[in-house]
Amino acid sequence: MQSMSHCIFRFLSSIKIKPATHLLLFDLNAGGHHGQYIKQLTEYWSTNSYPGLLSIVVTSQLVKRHQEILEITEQYDHIEIRILPDFEKAGTLIEISKEQGRILNDTLTEIKPSHCLLMDFDLFQIPLALGLRFQFPLVICGIYFRPFLELGKSVQLRDGFRRYVRYMRKRAIFSSALNNPHLSSLFSLDRYFVDAYHSSRAHILSLCDGIESQNPSMNATQMKQQIGVEDHRKVALFFGSIVKRKGIFELLEAITILSPSDQEKLCLVIVGKVASEDQNTLLYQLESLERSSRVQLIKELHFITDVEMANYMTASDLVLLPYIGHTHSSGILVRAAIAGKPVLGSNDGLIGRYIRDYKLGLDVISTDPSEIATGILMWLNSPDTFPFAASKSNEFASKHSAKQFSKTIFDQIYTESNDL
Repeated sequence: MQSMSHCIFRFLSSIKIKPATHLLLFDLNAGGHHGQYIKQLTEYWSTNSYPGLLSIVVTSQLVKRHQEILEITEQYDHIEIRILPDFEKAGTLIEISKEQGRILNDTLTEIKPSHCLLMDFDLFQIPLALGLRFQFPLVICGIYFRPFLELGKSVQLRDGFRRYVRYMRKRAIFSSALNNPHLSSLFSLDRYFVDAYHSSRAHILSLCDGIESQNPSMNATQMKQQIGVEDHRKVALFFGSIVKRKGIFELLEAITILSPSDQEKLCLVIVGKVASEDQNTLLYQLESLERSSRVQLIKELHFITDVEMANYMTASDLVLLPYIGHTHSSGILVRAAIAGKPVLGSNDGLIGRYIRDYKLGLDVISTDPSEIATGILMWLNSPDTFPFAASKSNEFASKHSAKQFSKTIFDQIYTESNDL
């Protein structure tokens, strides 16, 4: 009897009981649709009853903008949130990266999750490449926003020396980051990159730029009345973070090219928080445009809620995305498709490719104000020739759902967890 008890004890001792998955979502970025990503991942994790513990580490600015995240975490025992001070980007790229790596290292070392999802992998490539290591079992995954390949294509020396050097530097850092022993999977928002780049070190998966459909609180007529759109005007909406690289100054110059009679047909609505470095210049140009043109200008130069955003999208007749040098995806493009609105955007990068492939509107050379003006004129005066197909726009929207975004991430993480 004693021998049998001893055998049972030895058998039980030999069984390795795998700890429950402890997933940590880590994000130092409060801008763009980062808050929306955190919210929809948290909701999907909780409603689908994934095992283990979910930790959320974000900045106070993100929580301030998305109070609903706190409300979700308070409803579930297996979700916890930690709020970090806002991260101020100051110094050189190397200095900023080292500080971001230090914050990540300190946070993960203290909490010791089994898995960490970097909500913006791009920010942590240098720390990962330079030897960020942890003294406990940890699997790192990340969302890759800005691949070094542009639409799956490499940059050649003939494309310009500086551009080629920048490409080679980004490629070298990326390759070194992939060799970090903790890194397991990357989710790329550029499916062309996934098709073109293959790694024996890490899994690289295509991830849709999934945005949760937000219902507006009023219809188009009500919203236009509320913000004061004059009856005879069509609404063109510029929405999001207002910064020079989004093409805001080229857009304003394009408006001045329009004839007075065409300006009278247009209401330009600008909504979003202005970058501090561009604020004085932008305010001056907006004041100048109001004095010297016949366009109606409506501006809300601050952060707005998702419901307010949906209301502005509903009231719009055209969504403007004249981004400059923006090679990656855009949540505004997805939101426009969900709302069934045509866009006028850059012909560059992933935005231009999606506009053309799915007939989402017109793609233009966004560095040329005259091209933007020509596009606006086509939309104003010849809407039948404007290249927008509602059925293709709906198809594009259906491929970028919040559910599919979250499912792709959690399926991969929990598959890896079961393989450990």
